Amino acid sequence: MWSSKLLLLVALATAPFAGGCVPTVELRAATVRGPSPGGLQFDAVLAIDNPNTFDVSVENIDGTIRIEGVRGLVPMHAQPHVWCRAGRRTIVQVPVIVPYAMIPQIIATSVSNPTVKFNMVGRARVLATSTYRWQQVHDIDQDGELPRNMFLQFGGGSPWTVGVKR
Repeated sequence: MWSSKLLLLVALATAPFAGGCVPTVELRAATVRGPSPGGLQFDAVLAIDNPNTFDVSVENIDGTIRIEGVRGLVPMHAQPHVWCRAGRRTIVQVPVIVPYAMIPQIIATSVSNPTVKFNMVGRARVLATSTYRWQQVHDIDQDGELPRNMFLQFGGGSPWTVGVKR
């Protein structure tokens, strides 16, 4: 009898998550920060839509960016610990550094194109409500394009934002 009460309690406590929807992640833009000791630094601006009736926290975002026609991968890692309110969109910035060694390859492979195509693949670890500490890992797989000029004109000046086409 005690075990049936415990099962009922667990079922009631987890019911809000059983019908939970998967938050979606979309690459919206890239904010150029300029040169850094390791390469060209920019922020990948991600829009996270939370369709659930409860808040979720984005704990980790890890992955890689593959630039079309260029050897090697660009690592992507952030721990934003940002709460995404129920039914709302939250913007998260993920720092990315493109190594200097890749920039000549990027410029050479895109010489006849005004844009540089890329694919961003990774995972976002999401925590639902601080009370229950319920976690899920969501896959990210986004294609996009960045202006070639971003890689040509990364010297001085203030940060500027470029749109990302899909």
